[in-house]
Amino acid sequence: MEFQEIKELIALIDQSSLRSFSLSNNGAIIAMSKNDGPLTEAAPSSAPAAPLAAEPVSSGAAVPQESAAPAPQPKPQGQEVTAPLVGTFYASGAPDKPPFVTVGSKVESGDVLCIIEAMKVMNEVVSPYGGTVLEIYAQNEEVVGFGQPLFLIG
Repeated sequence: MEFQEIKELIALIDQSSLRSFSLSNNGAIIAMSKNDGPLTEAAPSSAPAAPLAAEPVSSGAAVPQESAAPAPQPKPQGQEVTAPLVGTFYASGAPDKPPFVTVGSKVESGDVLCIIEAMKVMNEVVSPYGGTVLEIYAQNEEVVGFGQPLFLIG
């Protein structure tokens, strides 16, 4: 895929109601996500699907039943703090130090929540809100993307 085609694809996804999109093309994978608006599933492609191979079922054999998905748990109410840049998430200032915050920690606006390392530069992520840390979405030393939710503060 050429650079101009990728730019056009980004513009199309940005203007759409999709929040997440991925494409595999000749071994390359392009994945995009954005955090605004309701989640919308992409419509199925108009290309014909490959036929499914039929598997013989002997008489008396149990046919697997599709299990029902568990009901989604209600999400705690609060405000998300998202990653301001792409980099590596660090929960503490050093490996031998305790995390800046844990679930249940009380924070004020301006308190350091984590560090994101990008290009050998340590960037402190501070809370724009005061409240209680309800959720921590990222794992220590995990690579996070721009706009990815990191914390929920209520």
